[in-house]
Amino acid sequence: MHKDNVDEKIIGYLKEDSRESFVDIGKKLKLSESAVRRRVKNLVGNGTIKKFTLELGEENATSAIVLVSVDSATDTSKVSLKLAKLEGVKTVYEITGQYDITTIMSAS
Repeated sequence: MHKDNVDEKIIGYLKEDSRESFVDIGKKLKLSESAVRRRVKNLVGNGTIKKFTLELGEENATSAIVLVSVDSATDTSKVSLKLAKLEGVKTVYEITGQYDITTIMSAS
């Protein structure tokens, strides 16, 4: 799995925009389209690049309001802080009533 400086630059461009054409990457690196295509094929073949993905905008994400009850012996603030660090948690509110915490979460 030998990668040289050119491979690293190709990976960098694809990280920024996985849809960038091999022609455009080639122009930036002064390589032909076929040379870039061959290098990407090799990077995929040797497992350096596992997949090409996309990131959806928030308008395409699924949202949920999650109500949490905390045991009376547990510090609600500590639970709130831990919840706030989880991926997908947008906001955390400590509330009174039947539930102790409300979180707004999103997932794509």
